[in-house]
Amino acid sequence: MKNLYVLQRAAGDVRLKKYEWFRQLPDQVRYLDENVVVTSSTQDIYVSMTYKDAEAATAIVDSVIDAYFRSRTELDDQSIDKSLNILKDLQAKTDKLLRESKETLTKLESDGGTTWSDDDRKVVTEVIGKARQTLGELEGKQIEMTAAREGLKTREAPK
Repeated sequence: MKNLYVLQRAAGDVRLKKYEWFRQLPDQVRYLDENVVVTSSTQDIYVSMTYKDAEAATAIVDSVIDAYFRSRTELDDQSIDKSLNILKDLQAKTDKLLRESKETLTKLESDGGTTWSDDDRKVVTEVIGKARQTLGELEGKQIEMTAAREGLKTREAPK
């Protein structure tokens, strides 16, 4: 939670800009790193800070937490987008393989079977069957990933 990117985003939070003492710090990120305490247990993360002005301490802690969750959501979105792109590429390749296999089978049947053995037909038929199965699995994964992306959009940040 206290990585450089999150702390930079937190330091730029508009809530902290209203504190002149914070604006005038020579290194706001270092200040956050040194003064905000993050501890975690099994599933809980605690973010705290001790400062003479409770309102300022709350604003700082809230800024760090918000920056962390914004960053995490962006990374989750990027990960899902990359996965969906990979999935779409696999679907396109599988679809192409399926089309080519069907064309091969059509050619096989139009040749009257004189140049193709039963083993050849069996191989082409198996390829088509596996390509259909793979395509179905990929479409299922795409539905799951799209639902996961929608879930991320509606996910509430932990308290």
